[in-house]
Amino acid sequence: MLIWVFNRDFIKRGAISTYKSLQWTEEYRGVGQLEFHYSYTNDPDDGARVLNLLQQGYFFYQRGKRTAMEVSYIERNKAEKLIIVYGHTTLNLLSNRVIYPQLSVRGRVEPAMYDIVNRFAVNPATNRRIPRLHLASGGSLPGTHEAEYLGEEISEALQDLAFVGDLGYYMEFDHEGKKHVFNIYQGRDLTHGNGIYPPAIFSDNYGNLTQSIIIDDWTQFKNVAYVGGEIKEGRQRVFVELGNTSGLDRREMFIDASSLQSEYRDDKGNDIVLTPAEYRRVLEHFGWKELSEYNKRMTYIGEIGNLDDWGTRYYLGDKVTCISNDYGLRVDGRIISYTEVTENNQKKLAVTFGEPEITGWRI
Repeated sequence: MLIWVFNRDFIKRGAISTYKSLQWTEEYRGVGQLEFHYSYTNDPDDGARVLNLLQQGYFFYQRGKRTAMEVSYIERNKAEKLIIVYGHTTLNLLSNRVIYPQLSVRGRVEPAMYDIVNRFAVNPATNRRIPRLHLASGGSLPGTHEAEYLGEEISEALQDLAFVGDLGYYMEFDHEGKKHVFNIYQGRDLTHGNGIYPPAIFSDNYGNLTQSIIIDDWTQFKNVAYVGGEIKEGRQRVFVELGNTSGLDRREMFIDASSLQSEYRDDKGNDIVLTPAEYRRVLEHFGWKELSEYNKRMTYIGEIGNLDDWGTRYYLGDKVTCISNDYGLRVDGRIISYTEVTENNQKKLAVTFGEPEITGWRI
């Protein structure tokens, strides 16, 4: 597939039509990745042209994709006449800004996510603005949350909030309007029996599910946490305990939340003083968020054989039904990630289902 290359000002610098391999990964909530291999053994002149297109901070874009990839790593191997490029979806631009000063979130998740991007990247009080970054129009997507953020990258806070609301988000690459547009959305329920949409069902019997892997991972599982709050001279440190599992099933961890302050000045210059009860709730929310990173993880990975309906009937963020006759299982899950691999003009698509629900095998 043709790759268009743009500079930071959205000026088209050229195109790459032939290459050894391209791996393009997008996430439902989070930053995706790019891996690109280009061999110029047959045409050194074209190698020089392509090398001139590969610059740090340039963007790779493919028609039909809603986002682009920012180049962050370039390896030039003269002996093998090979160029290797790594990058990330343009959501990674938000990883270059942190939440400072401390920010309170109270209420609906979707407007809170837009507010974070607006405050610290679109319309900040200082020179922290990310050029050409805009916000999409908000809606009425579900989810409420209460938390304090300080020092996290914007992308980390967005991931936390989106998980609460079961929302996805992406950075649209509007090359015609010459802007990046931050969007929040929620995928559709396309599982069997959803009652609204025609279902999307994948099965080895149907020929649209060629491989499947189920991973049940407890290696980093924790279910009890001790959370330590701010450290101030002359004041006893506040600790909260989360979880009450006992015996062999109890798996403890300590979480340092000393960066969260009970008294602070927000980005609008307002002095904020939390009551002891409010501050304990802040520590609890922070602790549960950290503890969730050490949860049991079940992941279902399937390779889709028929790509004709990808991006039309179903896409990243949608919930679909998979039937594995080998495992005797029916799995309903949301597509939280996809990886598109192109080699020798042949394309493969692998999708990952987050927190899949195993409901048996009959439909």
